[in-house]
Amino acid sequence: MLGKKARTENRTTTPSGQLRSLYLKLRAPIAFLGALLGCAYLALAGNPLGWGLGLLVLVGMAGHRSARSLAQLFGGKGGGWSKRYTNETVIALVLLAALYIFTQQSLFALFAFIALLYLLAGELLPSGGSPSEVRTSIEEAVVALVVALAAWFLLSFVLQTASPLNVVTSCSMQPALDRGDFILLQGGEVKVPVYSTPLRLDQLRVTVERVPCTVNGESSSCDGVLEVGGQKFPISRENDILVYVPEPRITDYIIHRAALAIDANGTWYYLTKGDNNQLLDQPVVHPVRQESVQGKVLFRIPLLGYLKLLLFMQFGQPAGCDTAVRMA
Repeated sequence: MLGKKARTENRTTTPSGQLRSLYLKLRAPIAFLGALLGCAYLALAGNPLGWGLGLLVLVGMAGHRSARSLAQLFGGKGGGWSKRYTNETVIALVLLAALYIFTQQSLFALFAFIALLYLLAGELLPSGGSPSEVRTSIEEAVVALVVALAAWFLLSFVLQTASPLNVVTSCSMQPALDRGDFILLQGGEVKVPVYSTPLRLDQLRVTVERVPCTVNGESSSCDGVLEVGGQKFPISRENDILVYVPEPRITDYIIHRAALAIDANGTWYYLTKGDNNQLLDQPVVHPVRQESVQGKVLFRIPLLGYLKLLLFMQFGQPAGCDTAVRMA
């Protein structure tokens, strides 16, 4: 017993153990303080939602303290039910992420990012400084990485695409896709009208016919019908949504709906358009080559993609999210 107690005291006096102990003491206060500051910022900016959300945070703090007291009362200090008590940082992270999603205030995203880093640090840092604990942490990280890579390659093989997963970062595909959607991609044939010709692409002339639409409720006109080689192809929202790498490389990828496929002397190209955009992507970007297509959207999981937005610090709301384009 004396030897076990001595080993426990030695672990808590090492730099790693002291850092872990400090983290355990401060993680909940810092997380809740960040949530309160975010609510105060929202309220002072003139949004009354901040006061209501601040009240919810205070209620959560009170519930957190009560739960810890009950855990110590019925489970004993450091044992029993207290071991199953939900991580306070996870609760704060979910709350801050929800505040960001519903308000689109960058300050909430910043605090959620800090909470996420705080949580990851607590999971990765060993609880003590012994070589065995450090080795265990490294082994767990390596196993997690191997499992993630194996899952990625398995999905790539099954879905026939080198990039089976992606995240929507803009609002150009609303209402079909929302910012923060986590999407699963699939390779293979694309559902879209096809125009075939023995000519090269640079020998073709494509014209666009405008059709009535509304922009934020106001009457306007949008690209609606493509004409090439004397044939007309209405732009349909029944076509597949593609994820592709644009040329020139104005961004890493674009997630827009295919409007028309062109088989030009055996080489395939796509013309594309965002559902929430008035105009085609072309000629801002070149017609999309088949090899630039990562896949078509199979299905989406709402909100899950916000984790990536937080990790890559994409806090600000992109241009176009305050615009709603609807076909008449």
